[in-house]
Order: sequence, then structure tokens, then C-alpha cells
Amino acid sequence: MMPGCVIAVIQQKGGVGKSTICANLAAELSLIPASVIALDLDAQHTLTAWAEAGAGGALRQLVRPVEVNGHDRVRVFLAAINEARQDADFVLLDCPAGMTEAGTLATIKADVALIPVTPSPADIFALQDDIVHRIVAVLAARVHAFEMAKTLQKSAVEYEAYDLFLKARFLQQGGSKDGILAGRSLLCEAIARDSSFASAYAELSAGYLVEYESDWSNNQEAAGR
Repeated sequence: MMPGCVIAVIQQKGGVGKSTICANLAAELSLIPASVIALDLDAQHTLTAWAEAGAGGALRQLVRPVEVNGHDRVRVFLAAINEARQDADFVLLDCPAGMTEAGTLATIKADVALIPVTPSPADIFALQDDIVHRIVAVLAARVHAFEMAKTLQKSAVEYEAYDLFLKARFLQQGGSKDGILAGRSLLCEAIARDSSFASAYAELSAGYLVEYESDWSNNQEAAGR
């Protein structure tokens, strides 16, 4: 039997649906049919609690809680995942929030990593930070504290500017006069909030180009500049 495919559900933020995704994936994969084991690595053991409370006990048979808090936690974790890979076609890892040792080991051992994220600038930036941390951990790169802080540094203004930029880009996509002018107003506000926001300048230029090539511009000379 070939070792099972390991799917880690990871995210440094809590409350983003990791346990929900694991539970639903386990249920769906078991209907293929395929053998599935879901390892509950979170100290809160939310997935285990759901499995024990569920009617019929179907999920209970798929979930294995793993305690990885002792001094030999690395050995315990690796033994649990290696055993599960030999027993099942798919191994799901419900990882704890934050940059924990369990989460880092899960990233290393996983064939696939799923990172739940909501479509908001704050969560997108958090996802970027999460990926940076995990790449550093997996590659065992030596990153100085100053370099890491500089990489992750983002001001509150940036979030607001990025949100304005996303709205403006959506408005300008259709190329209509109303969309271009409304998007331009948002982009000017984004640039006012963050004068170094290169993407906002580029999108603003794209809007002026559309106006210059259109038949509705009231000032093609200005648009051409």
C-alpha cells in the first residue's frame, strides 16, 4: 500500500474554519470511497469534540486526537503521522493556530497545505505573513530579526489604501466612464493615504489611458499626460 496523501489545514489565525474544513473533507473523502484519518493536533481538540458529539459516530471513526505538548512532542507527532500514512489513503492534519511546532512540522510533512482566508485586506496580509514564516521554517533559512520585522512591517494606512485600490480596480475593469471616474477618485484617496503605493499609481495610469482612447473624455490632453 502506498503511503497516504497528507493534507494540512493551517492558518496562524484562529476561528477561520480549519476544523470545519477538516471535518467536511474527511466526510467527503470517505464517500469516494477512500480510507481517511484526521489527526487533531490542536490543543483545544475541537475536531475531536465534534466527532464525539456527532450522531452515528461516522466522524468519530476517522478522527484521532494527538497530544504534542510533552518533551517528546516531535517524536509523538512524527510517529502519529507516519502511522496514519500507512493506514489511510488520505491523512488530514487539523493544525493549531499560530506558528506552533506542530504547525511547522505539519507544513514540512504535508503533500498539500490548505490555508483558509477570508477576502479582506487584513486576512490577505495575515496570509502573506503566514506563508513567509512557514517558508522560513521549512527551509531553515537564517533570517535576522531586523530583516523579518522589515518584511512583515505594514501600517494601518496600508490596509485602508489596499482596500481602496481593490475597489477601484473592480470599478475600472469595465472601462465605462462612470467606472473609470469613480475608480480614479478611490485611487487618489489611496495614494493620499500611502504615497508609495506603486500599484495604485499604475492603476490610475491605466484609467487615464482608457479615457484617452475613449470617445467620452472631456480633456484628452490631460488624459494623455
